[in-house]
Amino acid sequence: MKLKANAKINLFLRVSGVDERGFHILDSLVFSVDIFDTVIINKKRNDSENGRADLKIFDGKAVEKIERERENVCADSEILDGKAVKKEGNDGENGRVSLKMSRVLNGKNNALAAAESLTERYGLPGTDIFIEKKIPVAAGLGGSSADTAAVIFGFGKLFGMPIDKKLCSEFGDDVPFMLRGGAEAVCGGADLFAEKKNAFADALKRYTFLVVKPFGEMLTERVFRVYDERIKRGRGDENSETCGGGAITLSEGDIRERAGMNCGESARGDRGGKEEFAMERNADMRGDSGGKEKPETCGGGAITLSEGDIRGKSGMNCGESADGERGGNAEMPELIDGIIRCRKDKIRANVFNGLYAAAAEINPDLERVRGEVVGAGAFACVMTGSGNAFVGLFDDGADARKAAEILSKKGYEEIIVCRAADKGIAEF
Repeated sequence: MKLKANAKINLFLRVSGVDERGFHILDSLVFSVDIFDTVIINKKRNDSENGRADLKIFDGKAVEKIERERENVCADSEILDGKAVKKEGNDGENGRVSLKMSRVLNGKNNALAAAESLTERYGLPGTDIFIEKKIPVAAGLGGSSADTAAVIFGFGKLFGMPIDKKLCSEFGDDVPFMLRGGAEAVCGGADLFAEKKNAFADALKRYTFLVVKPFGEMLTERVFRVYDERIKRGRGDENSETCGGGAITLSEGDIRERAGMNCGESARGDRGGKEEFAMERNADMRGDSGGKEKPETCGGGAITLSEGDIRGKSGMNCGESADGERGGNAEMPELIDGIIRCRKDKIRANVFNGLYAAAAEINPDLERVRGEVVGAGAFACVMTGSGNAFVGLFDDGADARKAAEILSKKGYEEIIVCRAADKGIAEF
């Protein structure tokens, strides 16, 4: 069985609290994109290997070639930079799960854990699992969870194994979404889409997304640890905002530093304060200077921004304001409405990632990355997941490809132009 395991992008992400397990509760607007790993799951041909799952992960190698040459890759080979290296091992060790991959983060792999657990739990035959990695690693794009979801999906198809949200959640809170894919908007555990989900999914097709990943990896555990440390350092005693019942407090100094004056002018500058969610598309808006201007809509041609505009309107200052822990005035319903109505101003003002400040503390160079994505022509830009990849939004695919060409000269690890996808896991 050959599967596509699609990546995901977060346009909005806020930590709204902590659950009884000590896990962070996330308010998130997330959707699938057509950057994918290829996952092949085959039953073992040797009946003596029942109960054993082998996982091989290949970076940048054609899976079709791997399939043709399966007989030439020994059961206990580790693939390093595309070369099979024989490992010593006992092929008669039924029930043993072997990990074959070019890079192991923290010595863990969720896809392997899922394969091992499901094989033992349901008494399944042994399997060979091949993964061709195309989703950038440790970038906030959900690659590990996508591969895990593909393993669960594939085992369900191959062995008639029941699949439900509870099972998927055992291997990661985001695995259920990575399996079903599409789009999801959750705030405080409540679905914000309601009747707007189909309109949102259709609207996503208008946009092209540019994923830019700098060199290095941003480990999720470390980002959340720094996030918690920032909160404990007294960055929040006097004022609080809530979303769906979760609350995190911010001191006045923190608000002024990160969610105050700059964000008041950048995250809300084009709108001059709170807008009604149902504001008509053709309504006038108050600009930063107090004058009137028409809203920016998709397909309206290129707009020229000065450096001040880029810093004020695109969210660069909001690295510490709209992208601080709480996000100033950024609102997910406004972002959903902006996507549906193709209102660039509303999108730009409300894309948000509450983990950005923590990630930027780990790697201060992230602010430069976002500035370069905006400078290349994106009308909005936000870090996805726990980073370190950024997503630039475009309403014209040609502009996105031109921006990719510009940024390719700046030495990034990955630059990928992509579109929204309807599913998380799909068969070829």
